[in-house]
Amino acid sequence: MTVGGGDANQALQIADFAISLITYEEYCVDDSMERTRCHQITDVQNGDILISKSSHTLLYRHGHAGIVVDAANGLVLEAIGYGTPSLIQPLDKWNYFPTVKVLRLKDADEAVGDEIAQIALTKYQGITYDILAHRQDVDSTHCSDIVWKVFNEFGYDLDSTGGIFVSPQDISKSEYLEEVMSFGFSNTRPW
Repeated sequence: MTVGGGDANQALQIADFAISLITYEEYCVDDSMERTRCHQITDVQNGDILISKSSHTLLYRHGHAGIVVDAANGLVLEAIGYGTPSLIQPLDKWNYFPTVKVLRLKDADEAVGDEIAQIALTKYQGITYDILAHRQDVDSTHCSDIVWKVFNEFGYDLDSTGGIFVSPQDISKSEYLEEVMSFGFSNTRPW
C-alpha cells in the first residue's frame, strides 16, 4: 500500500513490524524500508485520545489507543503489549502510523483535559497488560481499556457498544467525542 507523504511528490509505503510473536504494527516506510513520518499531528491538548487502525494480531485489526498526558512535551499514556506495563510514550511515534485520529471531549474546556491527563499520569501508569482485560478489571488493562477507565472516572462511558470489552473502534464511535484531526481513515469506511 502507498500513501501520500508530507511532500506532495513523495509516496510512502506501509510495512508491518512485529511487536510480539503474533502482533504487528503498521508504519510508513521509505524506499529503504526505514520508518518515516507520514503526517504531523499538531495542536493536541491534554486529555485528547489518539486512535489508530495500524495494529493487528493474526487477522484481527484491533487498532491502538492512547491518551495525551502532556501536550506541551508530546507525551502519551499507552498500554502497548504483553510484558510491558502501561507507560508514557512519545507522541511523535503516532506520526509514523498510516492511520491516526485525534479525538477530544465535546464541549469540554482545557481544564477538564488537564484533570484527565493528571489522573492518567498518577493512577494508570505501570498497570499489567492483558488483551482480555475487561472494564471492571483493576489489575490489568490494554490500550483502549485504559482510555475507557480514565474517562469513566469522569463519568464518560466511551464504549459505544456497551460490551464487556472496549476496543479502539468502540471509542472512535463514542457520542462524547469529536474528531479534531484524522489521517489515513476513509470517509466511506471509517474502520
